[in-house]
Amino acid sequence: MLRKKNFEIKIKDIKWYLPTVYLLSTFILLIIFEKSIDRLFGEFFRDIISFVISENEEILVNNLANNGEIVPAIIAIALTVIAIVVELVANKYSPKIVDLFIDDRKNNLIIGFFVIASLNQLYVSNSISTIHNNYFSIFVSILMVMLAVILIIPYFGYVFTFLHPTHFILLIKERAIRSFRDINKTNYMEKKNEFHYYIDFLGDIAINSSEQSDRFTTLECINSLTDILINYQSYKKLLPNHWYLISPIEKNDPDFTDLSPFVMQNIEKNKNWLERKVFKLYELLFSNTHTTQKDIASGILSNLQKFAKVCIENKNLVILDTIMTMLNTLLRISLNAHFPRSAFNILEHYRVIGEYLIVHYPQKIEELAKYIKYYAQESNKLGVYFIMETAAHDLYMLNKVAYEYNIPNINKLLDIFLSLDEQVEEGREKEEQRLIGVRIAQTKLAAFYLFNNRSDLADRIYKDMKTEPLSRIEKIKLLILATTDHEYYEFTGRGINFYFIEEDYKPYLMEFFTWFEFNYD
Repeated sequence: MLRKKNFEIKIKDIKWYLPTVYLLSTFILLIIFEKSIDRLFGEFFRDIISFVISENEEILVNNLANNGEIVPAIIAIALTVIAIVVELVANKYSPKIVDLFIDDRKNNLIIGFFVIASLNQLYVSNSISTIHNNYFSIFVSILMVMLAVILIIPYFGYVFTFLHPTHFILLIKERAIRSFRDINKTNYMEKKNEFHYYIDFLGDIAINSSEQSDRFTTLECINSLTDILINYQSYKKLLPNHWYLISPIEKNDPDFTDLSPFVMQNIEKNKNWLERKVFKLYELLFSNTHTTQKDIASGILSNLQKFAKVCIENKNLVILDTIMTMLNTLLRISLNAHFPRSAFNILEHYRVIGEYLIVHYPQKIEELAKYIKYYAQESNKLGVYFIMETAAHDLYMLNKVAYEYNIPNINKLLDIFLSLDEQVEEGREKEEQRLIGVRIAQTKLAAFYLFNNRSDLADRIYKDMKTEPLSRIEKIKLLILATTDHEYYEFTGRGINFYFIEEDYKPYLMEFFTWFEFNYD
């Protein structure tokens, strides 16, 4: 075992010598090639090259000596610019960018060309005593110097493009996605290390960018992480079982160190360590930005919604449960921070996922609706206003979609909606306003049912509401009828007015209200 470990260390050490070996080998081969052409075809190239270079030996030798300083100067300029720019970008985003830049093949080829051109010029200028039978060597030397001068500006353009966040984020994502197909039983630990590296790399860039209010770069990282997870789903069935086991890599990872053995066992059982690692990063970014950089928080929610749809389409309900747990966690963060706007946006994405579930897995919608109900009631306890009304609207929409798709558990979904509100006494304005918001949503649903000739379902809503004071029923009626604009009068993510009801439903709304008048008579 020790011998094997020492062998691996030696292999790693050899890697540092490879650039020197490559450059030296290329230089020697170039010299051999030049001398061979000079020896075999010297007179032939003399007539051709004489149009390009001077045949005066004194002038030519002086020029060659001067040319020997050009390429080293170019190398010095290039390395100075690279050192400054790479350091600035690494400090701004992540030190791992240095590794990415050093490993780039095009960058290494261009720098290698500069070095070879310099060595060749140095050799030619110091080894040729006469131009006779050395025309080709001299021509190649001068040509390489000219190419080095021409390449310096395009090379700087390449470096600046490479170090643009959009480019290196895309490069990291593509490398991660390509690596999925190479995972097998023998290299899974090495590949795990790679994926931890890639996720942490994107995480560093996202966190540092958000701290500098670079919203575009942060969102690019979030989008890339989601794309990696989506592509990962198509490979999961092909991966070896060892890939999903919790290894020392996960146990020592900061994203997992605060998790109990019970949680780690569940992660291993659910085969979702990679998803949990990415979600941990989402949680951190959301916590840091949901009150100050709302677009980043919204970007996280949009990506969770996108990922959830893919999981539903692929029938991956285990990962869907993980996504729902993530949304619940973000709801808890928003409520604890007493920041209703974040919870308002989370519920919007939660509802969209619910609508997609109704189409594909209607039996799962009850669980989602219960979560919405639970966190709405938690918001009441914590004094976070308007979340109860938002949840009521979302449950109203889910019940409408459930009816349109005629799911078998529509009555259970309606039960959850009707148990959302909590009775309050008149005069407690804030509590009453929240209750009225819930009752408005339930009333709109009753009108929808009556419009579709389902008086039995509307009657269930009536029986739940008939204990309300008539004055409160009148308030509900006036608020709905007074709302004539579907679009909300402020800029919001949803852009709709919760109290608005379509004209087609208004006659059935009035019919529903007559039931209460008869009850009180």
